[in-house]
Amino acid sequence: MAHISQYVQGVAGGERAKHMTIQRPEGLIRLDSGTPNFPTPAHIRQAAKDALDEDLTFYAPGYGDPEFLRAVCEWVRRESGSEYTPDDVFATNGASSGIYTAMRSNAG
Repeated sequence: MAHISQYVQGVAGGERAKHMTIQRPEGLIRLDSGTPNFPTPAHIRQAAKDALDEDLTFYAPGYGDPEFLRAVCEWVRRESGSEYTPDDVFATNGASSGIYTAMRSNAG
């Protein structure tokens, strides 16, 4: 009798292998995988270590960490001159969620 892990590797693993090796147009940016094609920058690695040392290991609120949302508003103000508050924005847990939300919105 096969173990469930062997079954999953045979089914899901086969699909994943096919997906990962499919021919893609040059310059296509993949939004489906959390595996970057570059090493994690040193300042991000250090920030992760600092967060562990400070016991910041809990999930952020579903709409985004308030400090992060304030930083996003500040960045937008600096870059474009547009004024937003943290109540005007929210964070998603990945590009696909953000694109889906934007496409489903009735903003216009």
